[in-house]
Amino acid sequence: MLRRLIALAALSVSLGYAGDLTFLAEAINPGNGKKYKAYIDQSTIHPKGAYQSVKLVSIYESPISAAGFAGVKSMVNIFQMDCHRHVKRVTYIGFLDSQGQVIIDEKYPDAPDEPLGSDSVDRKVEPYLCIHLSDPVK
Repeated sequence: MLRRLIALAALSVSLGYAGDLTFLAEAINPGNGKKYKAYIDQSTIHPKGAYQSVKLVSIYESPISAAGFAGVKSMVNIFQMDCHRHVKRVTYIGFLDSQGQVIIDEKYPDAPDEPLGSDSVDRKVEPYLCIHLSDPVK
């Protein structure tokens, strides 16, 4: 347990902008079947147009070994949600190795809106981003 806390602290520091990481959920990545823990960085929540934006950090139990992603231990997403329309988009994905160094850096400035999943990590993010907003549209 102490080793995981040290690794999480090292990851936060290595990202250059350590924040207020809050555990969201344990999940399985549908793309590779790997188990991970998802965290939200509450210090990064801010409005961006019609969206609320936040940094999400996902830490895999063991590094990914698949071709093209070998050595990935964690992932950082910039996640945006339009709370009134109940849609999301991911505008950045960074894949990090065990030392917290970015090994794959992907930006999606024109990411399309996607529906929120019914039983997914994004549903766990929703209360953090939308609780303070009035929401007359359902």
